[in-house]
Amino acid sequence: MSVSTESADLAVLRARVELGLAQNTLPALKEYIGELGTLEKQAVAARDYETAAAVRTERLRVTAEAASQEKLALLLQSRQQGPDSKSSSEKIVLKTTDAQLDGVTLDAATGVLTGWARPGASATWRLPDLTAGGYEVVLTYSSGALEGGSVLVQEAFYTLTSNISTTLKGFEAQNIGTLKIRDGSGTFKITAKTVLKDNLMQLQAVELLPASP
Repeated sequence: MSVSTESADLAVLRARVELGLAQNTLPALKEYIGELGTLEKQAVAARDYETAAAVRTERLRVTAEAASQEKLALLLQSRQQGPDSKSSSEKIVLKTTDAQLDGVTLDAATGVLTGWARPGASATWRLPDLTAGGYEVVLTYSSGALEGGSVLVQEAFYTLTSNISTTLKGFEAQNIGTLKIRDGSGTFKITAKTVLKDNLMQLQAVELLPASP
């Protein structure tokens, strides 16, 4: 076995151990945050505002620590997946023709998804074994003056909400925000959260871009 192979194996092993530690720490931190929240409410109810303020400070500190641990766990998970996982350096295109539709219509001639006429209308994709982490969600769509509303974008664990604004020159690519993806082989779903009038948008393309670290 070469030195480079030994180094790679050691890195994977170390990442596996560190991932286990991070994942085991998170439940305890979240339980502690819940208990702090209860204690804070009790202190406020008793008008013990000094204690409530101290507990709130601790709760915010631990919440930030939990978020940091969760981010670390995602990073370690991506390192552990190794070279067989989908490269996170490339743009991922989700084809409209691959989506499972609920209350949405696919125009077979243009490949555009339309008919988002009610809240809850959705399109769902299966993710292609992505590396866990943050991804910028870019939608290419058109939305007229009497169209628009908002969308809910979600994977197995995390969600992202964004407004669908009127486009001035037909189809436009819009970066609607960054979605944290924990399950890279799970589902990716776009749902109409609100609809201004008769239709939310005409969706031409969906792209996921690995977010900058």
